[in-house]
Parts: sequence; structure tokens; C-alpha cells
Amino acid sequence: MTLQSQNHYQIFDLPVAFDVDGRALAERYRQLQQVVHPDKYANAGAQQQRLAVQHAAQINDAFQVLKDPLLRAKYLLHLKGVDVDATNGDPLEPAFLMEQMELRERLGAVRETPAPVAELAVIAAQVAARRETLLSNLHDCFRASDVVDWRPAVVGVKKLQFMYRLQDEIDRLEDELV
Repeated sequence: MTLQSQNHYQIFDLPVAFDVDGRALAERYRQLQQVVHPDKYANAGAQQQRLAVQHAAQINDAFQVLKDPLLRAKYLLHLKGVDVDATNGDPLEPAFLMEQMELRERLGAVRETPAPVAELAVIAAQVAARRETLLSNLHDCFRASDVVDWRPAVVGVKKLQFMYRLQDEIDRLEDELV
């Protein structure tokens, strides 16, 4: 099994697309792990053991990327020759940045509210709804077959990164409050 020359989609025998069948991905992951799991090569030579470990790591990495919409979007852009992290491009709209600041301020003040857990749930619902809207927009960006300008997708990924960070902050705060 030669995985080094395959992209993540090829490893899992999936079409290169933003929409991924989660069940098919998980099933193929289990199948691949059964084939390349290092324990199966315990009695093999050192080179075969090393290759099994490398293949298992590559499969794990590909699985983590393909199951996460943000990582998958970044990877798809990478396959298109676009490095989101290196792209300064268009700045995010001031309205979006203002929304982020307001949400962060509300998170910072949650402890002082009469019902902090309830307030945090309201903020979490708003972040989840915004994240779903951004994911829907990314679906649309990647679904178009004639795309030559990937800037809208890059902006969508950058906005989604903000939402993921906000969700991490919400999760940490929830752990503190509960």
C-alpha cells in the first residue's frame, strides 16, 4: 500500500468535495486501520514496521482533516493551490469583526450575569447558528464547478476560524461554570 503519493481523499477513496459522507469516511477509516495497524506488523522486519507506523499516522491525519469541516475546507483550498494561512488577501468586513468583539465582550461578562449558564447557552446558540451559516456558504463556494477566484472561500474559512475559537472559549467557560 503506497499512501505517500495520495491525497486524503484518495486514501479514503472519496470524491474530492467539501461534502463528505461521514459514515463512509468512518467505515473506510476502520477498514484501513485494520490493514495497516502497527500491531499487525509486530513480527515483521523493521522497515515494514516503520512503514506501518507511517501509514497509520497518515491515515489518522487524513481522517482528522476530512471529518472536520474547517480543516477539510483548508485542505480543499490547499489542493487548489491556495494557502489560507499565508493569504492576507481581503480583510474581513468591519461588521463581522465588530460582531466578534461583541460576542467576546458578552463572554467576558457572563460570570456577572444573574444566570451565567443560561446566558452562555444563548451565546453558544448564536455562535452555532453563525457557524452553520458560514458552513453553508462554504458548501456553496466549493460546489461551484467554475470557480477561478477562491477569495470568498478563503474569507469563509477565516470567519469559520473565528467561530471555532469562540466555541473553544465557550467550552472552557462552560467547564468553569458547571
